[in-house]
Amino acid sequence: MDKRAESVEIRSASKACGAVCALDDVSLNVGTGEFVSLLGPSGSGKTTLLGILGGFILPSSGTILFGGRDVTWMTSRIRRRSTPRFSHPR
Repeated sequence: MDKRAESVEIRSASKACGAVCALDDVSLNVGTGEFVSLLGPSGSGKTTLLGILGGFILPSSGTILFGGRDVTWMTSRIRRRSTPRFSHPR
């Protein structure tokens, strides 16, 4: 297992774009070393959730934790320097 792997916790994440709610009160815990897939129909918020996890989209509300550290308001640029990557080039 990658020694840099960390747990991921999403607490009540939501994202609204005007009247459209792209993500509504999503909570998820992914333990260190666990593998998770997001499945759902088109428009269910999968890409929005991944964008929030990557720091490309800021949530309207909720908290994102990597290894217990709050990274909710870190941009993707800051997260690249301070958190592990979703995938590693080989």
